[in-house]
Amino acid sequence: MLSTAKRLTTVEHPYQKDLIATLKPVQSILKLGFCFRVKNNTEAELIMEYLNSMFLVPSIAYQLVLTKVHHHRKEMVTIRKMIGEMETALSVLNFRLVNPDYCIPNLSGNKIHFEATNLYHLLVDNPVKNPVSWSKNTLVTESNASGKSTYVKAIAVNTMLAQTIHTVMADQCQLSYGHIYSSMAVNDDLLANESYFIAEIKSIKRVLDRVMRYEPCYCFIDEILRGTNTVERIAASASIVNWLASYPSLAFVATHDNELTTILEKSCENLHFSEVVTQKEGISFDYRVKNGSAKSRNALRLL
Repeated sequence: MLSTAKRLTTVEHPYQKDLIATLKPVQSILKLGFCFRVKNNTEAELIMEYLNSMFLVPSIAYQLVLTKVHHHRKEMVTIRKMIGEMETALSVLNFRLVNPDYCIPNLSGNKIHFEATNLYHLLVDNPVKNPVSWSKNTLVTESNASGKSTYVKAIAVNTMLAQTIHTVMADQCQLSYGHIYSSMAVNDDLLANESYFIAEIKSIKRVLDRVMRYEPCYCFIDEILRGTNTVERIAASASIVNWLASYPSLAFVATHDNELTTILEKSCENLHFSEVVTQKEGISFDYRVKNGSAKSRNALRLL
């Protein structure tokens, strides 16, 4: 770490002067580096090994280093922090260079919200970009394979990127701070004797437990309660979403149950994705988000 810090003092960067000053009292540790170098089994190394054994050089050097670090703990921690922040900044810069279609989000406001223009999922090749206007619990329905889950995941991923590396895959974005919780990609667990539905219940309960702390949360639930029968799924899903509305959080819920859009039409926004059917190409998808609930189904056509 100290060797890297010394090399960084020769490069111009925001921490250069501070790094030079902080490194000065601990730089003498580098003089003892020869005692801990990697051995290469040459004749000279064998001679050094004998001398080290006779005079206990590594043990003495180790104690000297420990004493130095103990007396200059603050400087060591500061150097580590500066190097870490520079490495983080370089990683973010590299991420932005690889993904040039990004924006710097505007993180502001006390009421939880997320607004974006031309947002997309960074892992999708040639993505279709969509707008986001999320200030109220939202249900998104779809025909199969038309982009619903990808849209929800794109919002979730970008909400996280915005609050960590201050980067969003969109033309512009505005949001407030909030915890990010999801119930997505749930699996059963044979070793734990958990069915899919039990695993799903636990996953959703984890989200609800956090919301109950009255801290702003962005909640993402994909295919809510799909592990049970239709009648109970619709009743329970409506109850969960209604319950979420009484807390300072936002829920984005993906579902195939269009009945929920009618039950929750007064308390939720409705979005949907749909397919395009033509005589020439059959079923195709535009992956564009639209207002309102889904008007068509395509499972039998796809089959």
